[in-house]
Amino acid sequence: MNTDFTTWTLTVAIFFAALMLLFSYFSARYGVEHFNKVFASIILATGIAYAIVLKSTGLDALWGGDIFSLNGYAATYWGSILFISTCFFFLARFLSYVAIFGLITIALIIPFRLLGIEANPTLTIGSVIASLLITIFTRRHSIKVLVGATSGLYFSVLPSYLIAELYYENVTLATKAYVAITFAMPLIFAGIGIAIQYLWHEKLFGSLESENKQN
Repeated sequence: MNTDFTTWTLTVAIFFAALMLLFSYFSARYGVEHFNKVFASIILATGIAYAIVLKSTGLDALWGGDIFSLNGYAATYWGSILFISTCFFFLARFLSYVAIFGLITIALIIPFRLLGIEANPTLTIGSVIASLLITIFTRRHSIKVLVGATSGLYFSVLPSYLIAELYYENVTLATKAYVAITFAMPLIFAGIGIAIQYLWHEKLFGSLESENKQN
């Protein structure tokens, strides 16, 4: 029984990781040109994929019921997913500023937390002000940066999972290094995703403009 459950859990994890890689490619490939459509789609698709994982592993029961029942927390979950997806479809540009502001704020705070510096009003306010200024001065790049960061974060799911499995098999290694890697991995791949948008997009995916002319 335990073996069957472990196999099933591994299958679900591989399925989820494969979907995240697909979403990573989809957002990196088409995100800038069709920003609102791509982000609305992947938010909705990610919500569905996450629900399938919860249902397949029985984890939704820990939340008090069937995630596909549309009752209680499930109704709140699906309502939130649909609301955010719809907002991105109609208010993509504005929400790109909000998202970039949030990502920059987190990126500014995390290094201090990794160094053992606890959150305090000065650090929080300073990070918020710095993030706001950076967002304002880089607003013309918000969509490209958000697309790159998002595609990188989706891609980071696979290596993060593999590292988690490595440390799970070697419990003695689960130290501060694991915590640091856990936090650093998404940031590293987000940075790589942004670099792809600015430096290697055409080399990796070809020119969208030339493809549109041919069609």
